[in-house]
Amino acid sequence: MNLTTHFTLEELNGAGAPAAVRTNLQSLATLLELVRGLNGGQPLVVTSGYRPGDPRQHGSGSAADMRVPGRDPVAFANRVAPSLSPNAFGQMIVYPWTTRHVHLSLPNGAARGQYLVETGKGVYVRWTPGTPVPRYGTAANAAPLGDGPANEGAASLEGLLYLLGGAALLFYVLR
Repeated sequence: MNLTTHFTLEELNGAGAPAAVRTNLQSLATLLELVRGLNGGQPLVVTSGYRPGDPRQHGSGSAADMRVPGRDPVAFANRVAPSLSPNAFGQMIVYPWTTRHVHLSLPNGAARGQYLVETGKGVYVRWTPGTPVPRYGTAANAAPLGDGPANEGAASLEGLLYLLGGAALLFYVLR
């Protein structure tokens, strides 16, 4: 069943889902359609949509994980972010070091217009598209948000300097 021009209920794993989940999936498909347009109409491959029993956003049909064939997830985020209203989405989480996908969710409560990047297993930091992405393993000021894919990575001086610069700015603002 088509939810939008390019996304189906089956693609978002919503066949047989409860009515409330289907409503969320309809909104999610509309958001994905918007993001697809902002990416020049290039197809998005949904790798995970509704996950029955998941206590987080996927369990309510409010989030999808995706890849863009031929495009790095950071480059994708950098391309769509300037035109994406912070009120249009909840979180965009970029996984550049492990599974190389992008998580996108509907806005809900405090989670509006948040850009995050995975920097460790279940560890995420806020990120501003267009700025350097912290390297995997650089979690100096990160906060765990739940389980993420397991992988080992090496910290980089560039990522550490980026995080330290953010900490210095925060200290300056709070003093």
